[in-house]
Amino acid sequence: MSGERLLLPLHIINAFVPPETAELGKGNPAAVVPLTSEQAEIISAKEMQLVATEIGLSETTFIYPASGRGMYFIRWFTPAIEVDLCGHATLAAASVVQRDMTELSCVEFITIKGERLKVEKENPMTENPSAFTMEFPALCKHDNVTEEEAKLLCSGLGISEGEVVELYRSDYDLVAKLSNKLGVQQVNPCFNTLSKLSCRGIIVTAPGDDTVRFVSRFFAPSSGIPEDPVTGSAHCVLAPLYLSVGENEPFQRAEQVSKRGGVVMVRLLSASRVQLSGNVRLVSKGALYL
Repeated sequence: MSGERLLLPLHIINAFVPPETAELGKGNPAAVVPLTSEQAEIISAKEMQLVATEIGLSETTFIYPASGRGMYFIRWFTPAIEVDLCGHATLAAASVVQRDMTELSCVEFITIKGERLKVEKENPMTENPSAFTMEFPALCKHDNVTEEEAKLLCSGLGISEGEVVELYRSDYDLVAKLSNKLGVQQVNPCFNTLSKLSCRGIIVTAPGDDTVRFVSRFFAPSSGIPEDPVTGSAHCVLAPLYLSVGENEPFQRAEQVSKRGGVVMVRLLSASRVQLSGNVRLVSKGALYL
């Protein structure tokens, strides 16, 4: 793109905010930049990446109209790379669309790979009018972690191999299951070491308690995200690990125990589909000069 600078709308949204609070500093902030079809044609992926790097949040999302009402193309960028999937930024993007088109109960996004993601607005008469529900693909488990990777992972997390109950690779990430929540909270990562692993990120998880089905943390230093506050796509990996399949199964509360913290309500619809639900909070709305 060259010539006159573009003025683009910019929204900062906290996603997966705990439903019992609306305070700042909770959930995962995402930047959402809605584009027109014409703008999407002239703004390059390189320029989108520069914007994401400049903003510096774990995810900056660009959306622009597709054919059909309530349908949009979506692209996600960390400060370092473009990624194939991001849950919290999709939730944030849906809230931006719905805020401008209040009559829409469902927004559908089309990814760069052609996958379709539906996000439904919860009934505004419910106790959580800021809640949205998404349906994502369940991410598979692959048992192909080498002994060298296991040692590097444990060293990078600051834990012993004996503390790991289960270790495996998913489609994008390495997953380390520990025995309890305290172990997850006490992980002290060395990001330089973790960045040497060949994966998008590292999920550390453990069973929860009577009110929380499971907890997790997510580290992705090689993607430009040392620790992600709340990671929707990680729950696409964890849902098959902890939950029973069934559309009639209730949503289960999962908590990401990062410094900011957040809540993802999770349900495993089938072996291949996961529902994620969460609350959003608009933090700021302004303009971006490109």
